[in-house]
Amino acid sequence: MLTLSKVKLELTTILKWAGVIFGILLALFLLIKIVFFIKNIVAPTPLAPPNAAFGKIPAPYFPSGIKRDFSYKLDTVSGQLPTFSDREKVYKMNIDVPQLLNFKNANSKITSLGFDQNAEKLSDSVYRWKENGTFTKALVMDVNRLQFSLSSNFLEDPNIVTANNLPSPSDAVSQAKDFLASLGAYPQDIDESKTQALLFKVNQAVISPSQNSATADLISVYFYQKSINGLPIVYPGGKISSMNVTIAGGPDNGQVVDARFFYQKVTGENANYAIITTQQAYEQLKQGKAYIGSVDTGATNITIKKIYLAYYSPGRTQNFLLPVIVFEGSNNFVAYVSAIKDEWLSN
Repeated sequence: MLTLSKVKLELTTILKWAGVIFGILLALFLLIKIVFFIKNIVAPTPLAPPNAAFGKIPAPYFPSGIKRDFSYKLDTVSGQLPTFSDREKVYKMNIDVPQLLNFKNANSKITSLGFDQNAEKLSDSVYRWKENGTFTKALVMDVNRLQFSLSSNFLEDPNIVTANNLPSPSDAVSQAKDFLASLGAYPQDIDESKTQALLFKVNQAVISPSQNSATADLISVYFYQKSINGLPIVYPGGKISSMNVTIAGGPDNGQVVDARFFYQKVTGENANYAIITTQQAYEQLKQGKAYIGSVDTGATNITIKKIYLAYYSPGRTQNFLLPVIVFEGSNNFVAYVSAIKDEWLSN
């Protein structure tokens, strides 16, 4: 006859063996996890190869750059070349489609700034507007893209060479931003924390950097895009961008006297591509196969201080945004080496 005491004893026995079995299973589970952990340290499972979903892509466009017989010495914080992943994302770029009203819209914005309405047509999409004031300004714009240049013979204005009403650097940034916005050319992905206002002085028609506001006659404002996938965007001029506006003095207020602007939007569509190692990039640099974006006049002995990955905007329309390996060093040295392996580049 089944008594309460017998039920209690059998239940205790069942629970005891269930606990033993659970303990064994838990120990096996932990043992398997430890084995896989050790295995992944000793012999990690290789990643699937980069998908290279866009197929072969055009190599990045580099201008001729600075040609000199350089010698290099490595002096990074670690004393070594950094190690990057074996792959990086390549992004598709937005290609603007010509619209019927592009010229009309551009003409309306530009003439509102005081330029003559009779624009000169230079090509199917490129026009030139002039303004004849104290000195002559010419604005050339591709109305199908965010691309334009403003030039002038501003050194003929006595207000400029005397820095009359030259704004403060912060006010110059605001004025440059307003100028771009009036042209519909202030992109949403500008990183305002990176915006720079560089000071220049004019001496007998020669423009050179100024060390302080007291001696400055011009302020050049440079705008930079936000980082992509954690990597900064770099430009052909080294540490200066392809989006810049120069502010000078004037009879009443500061005025825009020069500008160079190129912008192309990055889409979210991307694919992984195999990239070279920093050792391979450094060898290309030493062999003269890198693009030199900036360096002080006459400098040839360069100490490399910093090496990092970035995306490169060449200042002209491209189908893809490609990564480069950047070398920064002494004497304002900046150089780029294409990061994508050659087998994925078409020339």
